[in-house]
Amino acid sequence: MEYPDSILKSARKAGISLPYSCETGRCGNCVALCRKGTIWHSNNEVLMDADIARGMILTCTGHPVDGDAEIVV
Repeated sequence: MEYPDSILKSARKAGISLPYSCETGRCGNCVALCRKGTIWHSNNEVLMDADIARGMILTCTGHPVDGDAEIVV
């Protein structure tokens, strides 16, 4: 994937179907677990700091930082 595409947008371009709704970081339908790597969110109105600390991410506004990331939906 390549910035500025989000994880969700990149997955859709690759023909991978992921759950989503708002595409703006406001609803939480696209929540996934990041097992490896670091994710930066361009917007997040759903996840609390504790959720992020547990590895929860939003695929609609999430972007990998410093290399690859592994997520589980």
